[in-house]
Amino acid sequence: MDYTEQITYLLFLKMASERQSNEATAIPPLYTWGTLKKIGDHKRRLDRYHQGLRNLSGQPGLLGLIFTKPQSKINDPAKLHYLIKMIDSENWSELTGRKR
Repeated sequence: MDYTEQITYLLFLKMASERQSNEATAIPPLYTWGTLKKIGDHKRRLDRYHQGLRNLSGQPGLLGLIFTKPQSKINDPAKLHYLIKMIDSENWSELTGRKR
């Protein structure tokens, strides 16, 4: 359960990137999905992720609401790397549009 909130944050960033929606343009460039996944050093990526959670919570409107009072349960850079790799392997916006 600790990772549910974290996965939600990461999925939001990924889907905002895929959809290039208004929320995506409101995300400061330092914290976008593309920027986060390009950081090669795992420790630096984890630090940026933690910084992003804090800063996104202070953004106006919907973005600030989504990231209200974030608490990062991810403290292992390798786990964040693995989650980003897994999430990046799918086009989540396309999956949510499929009918069953």
